[in-house]
Amino acid sequence: MKIVGAMMVVLTGAALLGWHDALHFAVGVPVVLVLALIWRLCGMRARPAEDLDQGEEGEEDGAGRRFLGGAAAGLACMACLGLAFAGAERSPWHPKDCPEVLLKLRILQEARAHESILQLADAHTGRKISCACRAGILDYKVRALWGVAGQGAGAVRLERLRQAVGVARESGQSDLVLLAESRLREAEQQGQIENQRLELTAQRAETARQRDLIEQQTQQIKHQQVEIANLSHRLAELQRRQPAGL
Repeated sequence: MKIVGAMMVVLTGAALLGWHDALHFAVGVPVVLVLALIWRLCGMRARPAEDLDQGEEGEEDGAGRRFLGGAAAGLACMACLGLAFAGAERSPWHPKDCPEVLLKLRILQEARAHESILQLADAHTGRKISCACRAGILDYKVRALWGVAGQGAGAVRLERLRQAVGVARESGQSDLVLLAESRLREAEQQGQIENQRLELTAQRAETARQRDLIEQQTQQIKHQQVEIANLSHRLAELQRRQPAGL
C-alpha cells in the first residue's frame, strides 16, 4: 500500500504540474531511482517495528496507515523533484529563451527567411544548451539549408545539401538524416543527368559543326572540279585551233 500511495501522489502531481517533457524525464528518473533506493534501505531497517505494530492493530488500520505513509513519501518525492527541476532549469544547459528561439525560427521559416534562420541557429547552437533544444534548432537549420539549396544551382546547391546532411547527423535525428541524404542523392543524380545532357548537346553541336565543315569542303571540291573541267575544255579548244604544222 505504501508504493500505491506514493505512486498515486507522484503521478497525479506530475500530470497536474506538466512534468512530462524530455527535461523532466531525464532529470526525474535518476532522482526517483535514488529516492526509491533510500526508501528501500530505510524500510528494511524499520521492518521489525512495522511487523510488531501490525500485530497490535487491525489489518484495515494497518493498510490505511501504510497508504498514508506512502502518500507522505510521495509528497516528499514531489518536493525533491521540484527542487531538482528548478536547478536544472537554471543550469546553462537549459536556456530559458529556448522556446522563444524556436518560436522565432518557426516565424522565420514561414516567411522563408532562410539566411536569417541560419544566422540565428548558428548564434544559439554555439552555446551550452539541452539536447532537445539543440535538436529543434538544428532541425530548422537543416530545412533552411534546403531552402537555400532550392534557390541555387549546380555546385552551390550540392554544397548546401551536403551541409544539411552534416547538420542532420549532428542533430541525432535518424529520420532527418535519411531525408537529408535522400535529397542529396537525388540532387547528385539530377546533376549527373544534367551533365550528361550537356555533354550530349555539346557532342551534337560538334557533330553539326563537322557536318557543316564537310559540306563546305564538298562544295569547294565541286567548285574546283568545275574549274578543272573548264580549264580542260579551254585547253582542248586551244589545241584544236593551233595549225597542224605547229
